[in-house]
Amino acid sequence: MAVAARRTPVPPIAAEELERRRRAYERATHSLRIEGLTATPEAEAVAQAWLRGEISNEEMGAQTRALHGA
Repeated sequence: MAVAARRTPVPPIAAEELERRRRAYERATHSLRIEGLTATPEAEAVAQAWLRGEISNEEMGAQTRALHGA
């Protein structure tokens, strides 16, 4: 599954939000590594779009759930 394109642009997010996202991403990937796991390329693409501010928190969650059949 490719990262879904947005129909409307995402407003720019503040540097503080970008940093918060980066820290959350690092915690999540660290947790996966501790368990001997890695994200799929598709999940990584969604995470990277979220980190760049291209998709919202809600879109990131929806796309991640869709990847895992939830």
